[in-house]
Amino acid sequence: MTTLNFHNSSEPNLAKLVQAAISGETQEYMQQQKEKNLLLQDITISKLFTILEQEQPLFTLSRQILISFTIEKITGTSISDKMQVYRGFLLNWEKILIMFSLFQRIAEIEGLESIKNTASKCIKSNQNMFEDMWGEQFPFGVIRPGLANKTINFNSPLKLQNMFSMQRRLSNKVINGIKKSTALRKRLKKMVLLTEDEIVNSGLNGPIARALNIKPSILSTNNNFPKDSQFYQQYVYANSSSSFTPLEICFTELQLALERLSFLISLLKGHIKENNVREMQGRFTCSFPVNFGVNHLTVELENNQVKYTNFIPFETDNLLGISKLLRKNAEELNPLILLFLNPVI
Repeated sequence: MTTLNFHNSSEPNLAKLVQAAISGETQEYMQQQKEKNLLLQDITISKLFTILEQEQPLFTLSRQILISFTIEKITGTSISDKMQVYRGFLLNWEKILIMFSLFQRIAEIEGLESIKNTASKCIKSNQNMFEDMWGEQFPFGVIRPGLANKTINFNSPLKLQNMFSMQRRLSNKVINGIKKSTALRKRLKKMVLLTEDEIVNSGLNGPIARALNIKPSILSTNNNFPKDSQFYQQYVYANSSSSFTPLEICFTELQLALERLSFLISLLKGHIKENNVREMQGRFTCSFPVNFGVNHLTVELENNQVKYTNFIPFETDNLLGISKLLRKNAEELNPLILLFLNPVI
């Protein structure tokens, strides 16, 4: 078995997750999640957002929208069509950052220096565009219930369109370079995927599940996430057990996200109407698909005070499936497996 020093990883949450799966100490990991949720009781809405944004900055936009959607349901707050498009725009943008980061990491593992540099260029151009529009490389605090804290001037979308065109060209270079790597294909051929029953019974999400055409609705007991395709990312499903299929799914979803951004930007000219949240009491549970899985959130609200919060990030929901996947690949533990589990990179 290959020895990987996860403790030196720059992604501590990923290290904890993998160690819990390998060791079988899933109860300890679940207890950690419960302790984190204790921090989310009896706090203001603003404090709730701040705490949930701290651990996985790459998923900040997904989390902001998940919480906002839940609170809007409790308070009966509606958002404008343009605000919904705005959120879809940000979610697809988040997906592009995550996907390029994924391919950058794969290229680094495989020693594909040119591909790594191209992916890094795409990440940097995204960060620079964020900084131009919001004054920071990643837009913390952009979304809140009923409004956008930092609105964007979309009256001149040409600069963004040019960037998307450039990124489409660069994404093809990244994708083709990874596809042509014979060493990578040999590596992945050794990887044993889970069966459909194992995936469904263990709740494993993400591209590994989508390779067998398993949708979040099968894995989730709650189907309250919005169905509008402009609101969240588009997903690609396959019906193949090939170990390369999850990567091909990621390739296609990156290209779809770039096309989606180009389409959505044309709908965002002018002012975005904001709608302030009314004070209200109630509880709502929402399941929401994010880039690599499904998050679950229950919120109980009393005026501006969040009395109860139970946040279940997708990696917790995936833990049993992750354990099975790692154990099946114990002889040839491939670092690439980890990129499909919790790519906080």
